[in-house]
Amino acid sequence: MNKLIVFSILTISCSNPGIIQSNITNKSLNSYEPYLRMPFSSGVVVLCVQGNLSPEGFSHSLNKINCCYSLDFLNNTFKNLEIVASADGEIADIFTTALPNKDFPEGGWGWGNYVIIEHKNHFFTLYAHMDKIFINVGQKVSSGTILGVVGKTGLAGGIEHLHFGLFKGEFRKHFGTNPPLLPEHVPIKKILTIDLDRNAKGFKYYRGSDIVGIPILFGNIYGSENSIHHQPQPGDLPKSVLDSLYVSRQRLLSYLKTDPFDILKIKGNINVQKQTDIIKEKLKSLP
Repeated sequence: MNKLIVFSILTISCSNPGIIQSNITNKSLNSYEPYLRMPFSSGVVVLCVQGNLSPEGFSHSLNKINCCYSLDFLNNTFKNLEIVASADGEIADIFTTALPNKDFPEGGWGWGNYVIIEHKNHFFTLYAHMDKIFINVGQKVSSGTILGVVGKTGLAGGIEHLHFGLFKGEFRKHFGTNPPLLPEHVPIKKILTIDLDRNAKGFKYYRGSDIVGIPILFGNIYGSENSIHHQPQPGDLPKSVLDSLYVSRQRLLSYLKTDPFDILKIKGNINVQKQTDIIKEKLKSLP
């Protein structure tokens, strides 16, 4: 299967070559990296459409310094899917007036409407392509605090999804038409989730590079464990909770089987049509 067809639009759209990155480098993370939750409410499952180090065509270009370790998540069975803070922190920057399919600056420099949270030890998380944003710069947030909802503003390729990444170093928020100054984009080492395509029984911490984006067809589906009332809890889940997550996974798969092309946005010549026919057949065989 020609892997470059599937979700290639996201690969192109989520690159932000014009955003400035700090010249401060951090070649290795220390033990003070924040423990991250999935940036969605408890019980939500999402499809990873681009992983950190997924095969070529399914990863953010490693040549794009602001995107290479980012993750893209979506679940189009939700309307107004809420995005939450992945760790405690303070809102460092937001952009709220972005338009779809725009770059500088009316498209939020490609990120669309975005939120950047500062955590301890100069770590920052980025939440991009949002629709609505509910918080303000300077506001303190806890992990699990609702930030806004998923959207397709900026260079999102016309697909509602969340672009999520981790940064470390010095940061300067945007000012007028000047883009934000980003710290170094760094790999995620600890994100709490459950991989529902590996028959997992509970939550554990994964590295970002373990979050799979389209290894064969679509990528793996992951569950969220989020609450502002307690700290992340790795470990096995009660059967009722686990069953509920797998039911949600099946609902998302059923949606993809019914009409994946609302997400794939595949258009074009006869070769592309042949490709879409292959995808349809593969979807039928998924459990």
